[in-house]
Amino acid sequence: MSFLEMLDVVNEGLIRKGEDTITYDHDCREGICGTCSMVINGRPHGPKERTTTCQLHMRSFKDGDSITIEPWRAEGSPSSGT
Repeated sequence: MSFLEMLDVVNEGLIRKGEDTITYDHDCREGICGTCSMVINGRPHGPKERTTTCQLHMRSFKDGDSITIEPWRAEGSPSSGT
């Protein structure tokens, strides 16, 4: 399963519980557009070099790993706080 597919599964569970979902942008899910950029465990796009977030698969993590997801922050971006 890809990282974004995993987020879809998590969001489905959150919706069933009536909780807020994890919000993120995506468009192509083909590693081309870059809208799914996020920081995963402190690394842009996650642990794999030269891999966009949508092309990252859960096999890149070990069972039981904690995963921290943060928004992509860049100079001039609304989420950067500048």
